[in-house]
Amino acid sequence: MSSNRATTRARRSLQAEDHRGQSLFSPCLLPLVRTPGRKTLCGDVQETAEYAEFHHELRTLFAKDDAFRASVEAFGRAYHAKHSATVDDAELRRRVDTSSAYFLEEFAVFCCRTRRDLPVMVHPGQFSTLAEIAAGRHPQAPDELRELTLVSRRVQGR
Repeated sequence: MSSNRATTRARRSLQAEDHRGQSLFSPCLLPLVRTPGRKTLCGDVQETAEYAEFHHELRTLFAKDDAFRASVEAFGRAYHAKHSATVDDAELRRRVDTSSAYFLEEFAVFCCRTRRDLPVMVHPGQFSTLAEIAAGRHPQAPDELRELTLVSRRVQGR
């Protein structure tokens, strides 16, 4: 299965199952990759050899580096603790696994953006794993993620 299809399937699955109508897969999490004079959809990026290399590197890091894996899983677990509180342990594990796979896909897209001289990413809220990478806590992460400038935005209500 291609990464793009996995992303689409995961997005549909979690959107359909979330009883509040909220989804982990906010439209702004996978924005368009903008290059001078044209727009490239993330699905198009996911079809490139560059993306495949980054995705493979990140999946390998996830499999071999306990601290990196724990960080990625913790982010998904924190989200699902708020938004999937009524599911059983097996379903929670499945959702965390799905979220982790999605995050690795997203990180590979971020790497492609950085390599294409688009090293700034605006993200809704703090993405703890990316902050840890920027702080040097995951030195085996791709250089492109370490070079990424992440702007976390937090919108407060009235």
